Amino acid sequence: MRDISTENYYSKKNKILSVLFFATLIFQTTALRFLFSIENISRISNILILAIWIMYSINSISKDLYSKKVWYYYLIPGIMITLGMLINFTISVSGNLKLIGAYGLTIPWFAYLAIPGLMNSRVINTKILWRYYYYFMLWINIFGLSEYYLLFAGIMEMRELSTPYAVYLAGYSSLLYLLGDGVAYYRYYGCFLEPGTTSMYLLPAIAYAYYQKKYLGIAVFSVALYLTDSLGGFISFVLLIIVFIYTYVGDITRNRILIPMIISLLIGSLAWFIVGDFLMTKYIGKNLSAEVRVDNVTSTISNFPELIINNITGLRLRGSTGEYLKSKNYYGSNFIVGSYLNYGGALGLFGYISVLWMSFSLSFKSIQLKRLSNESKIVFSSLIVIIPFIVQRTTIWESALFAFLFAPTLIRVLKGDNSLFE
Repeated sequence: MRDISTENYYSKKNKILSVLFFATLIFQTTALRFLFSIENISRISNILILAIWIMYSINSISKDLYSKKVWYYYLIPGIMITLGMLINFTISVSGNLKLIGAYGLTIPWFAYLAIPGLMNSRVINTKILWRYYYYFMLWINIFGLSEYYLLFAGIMEMRELSTPYAVYLAGYSSLLYLLGDGVAYYRYYGCFLEPGTTSMYLLPAIAYAYYQKKYLGIAVFSVALYLTDSLGGFISFVLLIIVFIYTYVGDITRNRILIPMIISLLIGSLAWFIVGDFLMTKYIGKNLSAEVRVDNVTSTISNFPELIINNITGLRLRGSTGEYLKSKNYYGSNFIVGSYLNYGGALGLFGYISVLWMSFSLSFKSIQLKRLSNESKIVFSSLIVIIPFIVQRTTIWESALFAFLFAPTLIRVLKGDNSLFE
């Protein structure tokens, strides 16, 4: 049994993790740091967060307490990504100290590496963290949708907010893109910097609301998702409904393979018949935006051998997108797999592909198991439907939220942990 001093130690660690979780949401994942004008506090906070995660990750990987599966499929790919990024960033920063902020991109991966050790210490409670995430997303979107309505109803005025990414119209808890004529763009941004990003982070919240029977959450998140007008979000939402049907049929029939698969395929075919034309029209309407994304993917794949040879340790960091475009080895930032070749060279690329493969393969395999807990269903269904975003933008893997909310369940699969089940 733990003595009082040990209990106090673990209680303190739990509080630190809760603080890190909300700091991730406020200072790294959302635009709240700009909305609240706390950019300087955010920079200082992120330095401290990086230091804490480095300490936790070193403590985690220095202990040989994990199975071979955890090492091979989880830790080694994470080490490859982190090491590849550190090598490239250090070489780049040595030539230009102004680029030192790039080290912040390693925060999610140091957090990723720290999770196995924190799980072994039993100081990470994912049920509580998922609850935090749900209520954060619920209230921030209730406020955001209220501001969206009040603005377009002519009741509320928003202030102009300039950020390093773009100029927005900002309320108290949400923002909207500011068009050249001074009018707010119609797409819903909420507290994120892009509507596509908003839709991506809404999907796990929708999954949580569905499996936990939070009907208010389903309503709020569905309205928010619709207003983002995100093609990737719409496609993933349809996929999510199919996964919901798959797990529901599997639960009531106690069959996780044949019957649910047949019914899901039928529902999927019906869904495509109903919304296929709508989605294709949306895709065609993207015009240049869609072409850029397709070009990012095809150019990276077709030039892959040359890129590996030329970028063995990664593409040297630049100070702006314009400077990146001058490089013949740069094919945009929409295809996130290609971005990891730029960030961390061969090590970063193959490490990232391994993490994606681990995430998707374990999710597809595990969603077929019987008697899964609600948390397991939330994690696996969310990861499966996020696939379309990999060719569009930075994803959940580029946030420490992946380490907090998703990584522990994947580790439990690798360990054969019974806590995956009801």
